Amino acid sequence: MVALRPAATRTAPRRAAALTAALALLGLAACGRTPPAPAARAAATAAAPIAAHADHEQDRRYRIDIVYPELPAGSEPLAAALRAYADQARRAFMQTLEGGAAPDADIPWQLKLEFGVAAHTADFIGVRARGGSYTGGAHALPLVASFNYDVRERRVLALGDLFADPAAALRLLAAHARRALGERAAHAAPDGSAPRPEAGDASLQRALAWIDEGTEPRPANYAVFLIHADPAGRADGLVLLFPPYQAGPYALGTQEVQVPAAAFAALLKPRYREAFATGPAP
Repeated sequence: MVALRPAATRTAPRRAAALTAALALLGLAACGRTPPAPAARAAATAAAPIAAHADHEQDRRYRIDIVYPELPAGSEPLAAALRAYADQARRAFMQTLEGGAAPDADIPWQLKLEFGVAAHTADFIGVRARGGSYTGGAHALPLVASFNYDVRERRVLALGDLFADPAAALRLLAAHARRALGERAAHAAPDGSAPRPEAGDASLQRALAWIDEGTEPRPANYAVFLIHADPAGRADGLVLLFPPYQAGPYALGTQEVQVPAAAFAALLKPRYREAFATGPAP
């Protein structure tokens, strides 16, 4: 995937992170319950999964590739949310194409987006979206989103939907994220090539300030997350995803922080407490 033009200041990175979060939230808002199918059709298709498929489109100026995963039967609202996110990304790409400078004939613009099932338990299906929108310059605008589907309620969940006290949960998760990302920043460069910086090192202080801002306990900072499943297929925690520019430079890519269920189990709504395993797999 080609990458997007680097910003001269942190204003543009903040815009990129904000757009990523907005697209992630769009997937949640676009997905309401689908109306029930007629009884005959429902009976005929009850056991049929939603097939994997791909959308491809191109001409001399651009190329679009969107790949959808196979989903279990009964997850039509999830499929609708994926489609809504992809459609919004496609519209934004085409508006930029039609309203901006003509692409270089030798370097067509590209929109690449792939959805993949990251977790599947008795209670949840987690789908991760990865990709980028290249419209000239040095870097593609990263497309990072997640969709966590409640199998029983047939709806896509926002992070706050899991918790009886969403504000308290955000504060707890923010503390975990800030600590984990801060420790990484304090130990080495992303490739491990740099020595551990001194506590007063200016670059380290800038990195920590960026992390503090990107992990503030606000819903927009935690719009992208996944329910994590252990090898036994039990939900055992959350993976917090921080797209490029949100809590660090583009070069770090999407940063991930895993939080075990035991850390937040007491804050879950009663109906979700049994959906998360807090002990080792049997």
